[in-house]
Amino acid sequence: MTAGPRRSAVFLLVSRSLPQRQGPRALGALEDPPAAQSSYENPKRGVRVPKLHFVLLIHAHQPVGNFDGVFERTYRQSYLPFVECLARHPGVRIGLHYSGPLLEWLSAVHPEYFAQLAE
Repeated sequence: MTAGPRRSAVFLLVSRSLPQRQGPRALGALEDPPAAQSSYENPKRGVRVPKLHFVLLIHAHQPVGNFDGVFERTYRQSYLPFVECLARHPGVRIGLHYSGPLLEWLSAVHPEYFAQLAE
């Protein structure tokens, strides 16, 4: 079996909006929040559906001591195209996490990458 190219891990976290506890009932049942905050109307079914929040976090890693050629190839095939794709979709909100060795390499070899991230 041959090893293929390494891919960055992608984590998708899902959380449900919970109503706030208020006043003397803080230790009791939860208060019902305004409908617009906790759910939305599904026009096809005529029912209220709980509102979900998706958090997308992209993790990019290169190990300490990896070869420059591996860093460069991965940059050109993965990291750069991903940021270019994000630039075409400014409404997408995500978190980006880079490991220390990768950040050091990017700052030394491709400092322009950080300018793209800032856009």
